[in-house]
Amino acid sequence: MKSGADQRGYTLVEFAIVMSILAIFMAFATPFLFSQIRSGLRTEQRIDLQQGARTALRTMVRELRQASVLYSTFTNPTAADRISFGVDYDGNGTISTGTPLERITYYRKAANEALYRGPEFNQGQPLAENVDVVNFEMFGSNLALDTNNNGVVEQIELNPAGGWT
Repeated sequence: MKSGADQRGYTLVEFAIVMSILAIFMAFATPFLFSQIRSGLRTEQRIDLQQGARTALRTMVRELRQASVLYSTFTNPTAADRISFGVDYDGNGTISTGTPLERITYYRKAANEALYRGPEFNQGQPLAENVDVVNFEMFGSNLALDTNNNGVVEQIELNPAGGWT
């Protein structure tokens, strides 16, 4: 058996030096670690926003391609920041206001910066959040309606003399 003087180990001074070096390293590494975590969270939020926007746009495009009626009434207004239209999903020749929802209005509420979809203006559910601007521009594909012969059928050329239904 060896005596106490021959046993190897760390002294309190050596332990204190190692702990001081570790504390200095952690003081520099911790802010870097937290900045990486914050950056990851921001990236995740941006991805969520983009996925929500893609879903909203896919839904809007699908429904607008099937639209057969464009509305411009008090409860179903059509303007630059909102659009109301009808889709005959069940093929019965009439636009239903019940289930399934065939009269559709898309609009943005400035108060909470969200894009809404519902049966009428101010009666919808949020479709996408953090929407700064919504601007609907209508163009047609029937060049016979191109009255100014610029090759683009613009909204003013699409608007019939009596207005929309």
